[in-house]
Parts: sequence; C-alpha cells; structure tokens
Amino acid sequence: MSASRLRFRAWHNNKMHSAVGLFPSGESFFSYYNPDRCINGGAIMQSTGLLDQDGVEIFEGDILEMDFKVAGDTRHCVYWSYDTARFCPELIMQSYTDNAVVIGNSYENPELIE
Repeated sequence: MSASRLRFRAWHNNKMHSAVGLFPSGESFFSYYNPDRCINGGAIMQSTGLLDQDGVEIFEGDILEMDFKVAGDTRHCVYWSYDTARFCPELIMQSYTDNAVVIGNSYENPELIE
C-alpha cells in the first residue's frame, strides 16, 4: 500500500469518523469534513487496504464473518500485530477476504465478538 493510499478512521465520543487525517504525533486527528476541528484522544484505525466479498473496505477493529471456521470460530476481529508487523488474523488477511464479510466493528458492535 503506498503512502498516498493510507486511509484512517477514528472512534471518538461514541461516534465513528470515517475520513480522518492524523497529526505527526498520532495522538490527534481531524475530520476531512471539518478540517478546522482537531480532536484529541479516541481510537485511530488504519485501513488494511483489502476489501471484503461485498467490496467493503476492511479496517483495524472490524469484525469479519467467515463462511468457514478459522481457529474454531467464524468471527474474527482485525488487529495490527506489533510482534509480526502485519494485520491479523494473518490467514484471513492474506488469503480469504473473498470469503469474509464485515459485520461490524469492535467499537460499535462489541457484542459480536464476546
């Protein structure tokens, strides 16, 4: 993924902000829809650069429903692994996004992965 294609979204005050930019510190973000408003805090999520079977962009924190079990479950939350420097679950992210659907995310729908 090239630097010009990096996309982010943010969860702040119980609301998802879909098109956001980051300041160099990574601790603040601003909405492209309202660039005069800087927001501190919240959770920043990066796009994986992949699409699910319906063409929906997959972000960190998204919950994927698979049409088969991986590690004993059909639902998985996408996360960044600092240990391996990649989005996980790795098996899903590398090979099976054509068999996955984004059904929610861990901020708006935590009950989907409880």
